[in-house]
Amino acid sequence: MRMDEDARRLFLKYAVPSCETHVRRREMQQSRADELMAIVSENGKLPDDAEQTFKVALQVCGALAGIMHKDSIDADVVREYFLVLHNRVVDEQKEMLRNVDSHFDPARCKTYSGKVINIEGENAVVATELGRRNYKMAFARDVKNGDTVAVHYDFIIEKIPKSWKPSQLVAATLNKKERSKSTS
Repeated sequence: MRMDEDARRLFLKYAVPSCETHVRRREMQQSRADELMAIVSENGKLPDDAEQTFKVALQVCGALAGIMHKDSIDADVVREYFLVLHNRVVDEQKEMLRNVDSHFDPARCKTYSGKVINIEGENAVVATELGRRNYKMAFARDVKNGDTVAVHYDFIIEKIPKSWKPSQLVAATLNKKERSKSTS
């Protein structure tokens, strides 16, 4: 499914922090991880195939776009996946992932929202449901104290736009699927 340049960049901001896991599993070379990290951090030109490394996230985003009646993956679809569904996917697959990677840490893999408490150089202290932690600002250098942000692994991904709201279509579809599973 198509994805415009802004959506690709946002997708990669959310996905690239997981490169350490892909490298550890030998699904990606360290040089490729470093390349993607530098490109995303420096707002560089995105390679044509950059998002293909993150197959599960890309497939789910494509399915979400369909549920949301969109003909392409846009920023709302990317946020819907990473801010609403990603943690569910991690929870559903964590046992399989632990079998593949004994160092897999589901809490690190999940995406959280939180509030910026204090900025300290290139890092910021963010309060999430995990408590207060330092996160790198490489992808979101313009955050300020008090901003609501998304964090993934050790990175602040973005300031969550106040205008963004989770899709009711996705919630309704998931609730319907969960109800049908419990009655079968």
